[in-house]
Amino acid sequence: MVTSSTSGDSLTQSAVDPQMRARVTAVQAMIAVGFPSAGSLLIGWAGTKVGIQLPFTVAAALAFVAWFVCSRILWRQRDALERPREVAILPN
Repeated sequence: MVTSSTSGDSLTQSAVDPQMRARVTAVQAMIAVGFPSAGSLLIGWAGTKVGIQLPFTVAAALAFVAWFVCSRILWRQRDALERPREVAILPN
């Protein structure tokens, strides 16, 4: 998990315009911390209403759909993300 998180952070920071890097990193951190908590709260609430199996199944299906959509987007953008920047981030 640490390797995946660090790799994602590095990829995001190298793909974003330097003037927007702090904002994008802040939003990424907010999503990484807030979404699991909100999802757990929502699944727990739904579990008390209809049982836990249905909310977990729905959450797993939504996660699969999100993964599929994001993987297709990243697959199309992989060349742009792997290409070195023309402008150096740090001055020499």
